[in-house]
Amino acid sequence: MQRWQGSQRRIGITGGIASGKSTVGSYLAINKGLPILDADLFARDALQPGTPAANAVLKRFKNRIISTNKDRQLIDRHKLGEIIFGDKNERRWIENLIHPIVRKRFSQELNLMQREPIVILIIPLLFEADLTSLCSEIWVISSTRETQMNRLLKRDGLSRNSAENRINAQWPLELKKRLGDTTIENNNELQKLYLEIDKLL
Repeated sequence: MQRWQGSQRRIGITGGIASGKSTVGSYLAINKGLPILDADLFARDALQPGTPAANAVLKRFKNRIISTNKDRQLIDRHKLGEIIFGDKNERRWIENLIHPIVRKRFSQELNLMQREPIVILIIPLLFEADLTSLCSEIWVISSTRETQMNRLLKRDGLSRNSAENRINAQWPLELKKRLGDTTIENNNELQKLYLEIDKLL
């Protein structure tokens, strides 16, 4: 898969849902002082009230995803998640809407960071969205399925069925590990995780 060939080191961080991508990103930002670009934050920005993407989503799903504040037409992200992770056609529709916006935002932000020697790109759907060309190298954060499940149940308060749907919506972790350059295991041993990151830098 195509990779970034420029002089800037662009480290793509990906992996399964609830595998610890944000933990890795936080460590790199706080302890190493590296700039972070996060696809999830860009996607959230794309759905802010009044944006074209938010209006398109509200038009498609109407009252099924409107939060209790109906005057402002806010999107209830939990309700939206239940729909898109339970229906692959709806998930494909919203990915086709959001991914181009996220890609454009990455290009804009990277253009502003040309002087940075290293930039971290946290992209959960890096392979699925075909964003490998943004990265010079790709780290895949891996956890056991049981660890992923426990984190989703505890962190997001999901039912087991909803958690299963979200795990299954992404490409298999083993495939991502084959496509990436490095695999970092993250099964609740933080010091071990940090040491592994230090070695890779």
